[in-house]
Amino acid sequence: MTIEIEQVGELPGGSGGAIAVDPSGNTTVAAASSRATVWNGDQLVGTVALTGYRSGPVSFSADGKRAHVGGFTIDLASVTASGSTPSIELLSSGIDFSERAAERFYAAGVSATSGDGGRCVASFGYVPSRGIGDDEPNQGPGGQVVLIDPRTDSFVAVVTDLEDRHQAVAVHITDSRVAVATDVLAVFDTRDGSSIFSVAGASPIRTDVRLSPDGTRVAASRVDGTVELHAVDGAGDAPAWAAHTDRAMAVAFHPRQPWLATGGEDQQVKVWSYEAEGEPEMIGWFFAEDDVRALAFHPHGGHLLVAIEDSVLVTEVSTGEMAVIELA
Repeated sequence: MTIEIEQVGELPGGSGGAIAVDPSGNTTVAAASSRATVWNGDQLVGTVALTGYRSGPVSFSADGKRAHVGGFTIDLASVTASGSTPSIELLSSGIDFSERAAERFYAAGVSATSGDGGRCVASFGYVPSRGIGDDEPNQGPGGQVVLIDPRTDSFVAVVTDLEDRHQAVAVHITDSRVAVATDVLAVFDTRDGSSIFSVAGASPIRTDVRLSPDGTRVAASRVDGTVELHAVDGAGDAPAWAAHTDRAMAVAFHPRQPWLATGGEDQQVKVWSYEAEGEPEMIGWFFAEDDVRALAFHPHGGHLLVAIEDSVLVTEVSTGEMAVIELA
């Protein structure tokens, strides 16, 4: 089977290192450089300043009224083009960091919030004692990735220890599972942080990680251009394959088909079928004409959003005869 990927539009006024479409398919949010951009359909609604946001995926509440960007939640009805201040809440702002402050931890790096707002995952770096340079050994742990309950402002569990406070971390969280990609790729239960799946051993730096809609698979992109795809139950893993000729930067699962979209700094977007065992088969390709930063399928599956350096491209995914899934 082959599919066609054709650009059919472009969202004005924004770009993103993270992007997602709400469950209804009406609202798109992209986030990058301490701000989020909101569109209704192809119309720009407004931008939101998110002071302190560094990186992390975008998710939505089930009713589509709130967008979660990293550790922030945005009331989408309050976002307007008039420049008025929207309703923004830092979900983890009330957490007592006193114990970690004593250890000289600081909240930094990547963060993400589940759609129901019940869990937030965030990376913490370790601040060296005064006089110790970045190139000198830390006087303590490199950092941690922790699971937080924003409703009670409390820590649930430490899910990953970091060797270095500058270590690359990518995360993705759903209401039931959280994926963390460092030098280890792992999946945890959001209820208590217990381990569900992990792949140990050294590997190239992972740049993005995503769980499939049903939570049974996890995929990650890597700086050497490879992509890996694993079954969370450990059966049917696809060994890492060369998906791109430059850094692979983004992955996204199709909401209904056994397809994985990947994008990279070779300016290419590819769609792979993992229906058969073994290495996934490339079934579609699109040239973005710029480095790809993030990907997101429309929830109905017929469109794929491609975030590049200064724009968001809207592409249609079709079999060549008709759209895979017609949009409402």
